[in-house]
Amino acid sequence: MKITGIICCLALLCTACSEEKTELPWGSDNYIVSFSLTTGADTYPAVIRDGRITVSIPYNVSLEDAQVSYELCEHASIYPDPATVADWDQEWQFLVSSYDNQNDRTYLYTVERTDIATDGSLTLRTQAEVDAFARSGINTVRRQPHHRRRGRRKPR
Repeated sequence: MKITGIICCLALLCTACSEEKTELPWGSDNYIVSFSLTTGADTYPAVIRDGRITVSIPYNVSLEDAQVSYELCEHASIYPDPATVADWDQEWQFLVSSYDNQNDRTYLYTVERTDIATDGSLTLRTQAEVDAFARSGINTVRRQPHHRRRGRRKPR
């Protein structure tokens, strides 16, 4: 009985002394996971590669009231905060720092304006057609490839 009591006391002491350590997330990651701009109902995702953030937007889309959406790796921080940027037509440089502030990565944001294209040919016969075409925003007309028909030769 005495031995059972001693064993119970030792077991109680051993479990009472256990420490639970909370490990802090010491990360050294410092990268942007995703980045996009939204204007109106349209969202334009960025291509992130080699320290560059490139957003491709049609030339006739205004970025005046564009809203940014971005995601960083876990526990990283970014400066300046993209939410504070008002002029997305300009180049911006962002500094992403790791949680431990030991590693920084610089990203250069640029906007790339793209054409609005249509295939085929156009014939605009009236001023109303010209005005409607101007409102469409199309600035490039791609020629359709000319396909030759290859028929079978008639046997002689």
